[in-house]
Amino acid sequence: MTTPRPPRDRFPIIPLDWSAEQALATFELLNDLMERIWTRYAHDIQALIRQQQGSDHNASDDSNPDRPPF
Repeated sequence: MTTPRPPRDRFPIIPLDWSAEQALATFELLNDLMERIWTRYAHDIQALIRQQQGSDHNASDDSNPDRPPF
């Protein structure tokens, strides 16, 4: 049986030899993906975060629903 990896190890290691262009392209891709996920699932994500944090669903929320919480 294998031991689960810590959360920080759940992604592949980022190569140290990327060019600035490769790093930027990857960053832009991930940013676009995050925005698309947020556009589709913002309310579901917020509800899940509130549930996981044990917050009151009726509590006032200062977050902007058009901006991801990360």
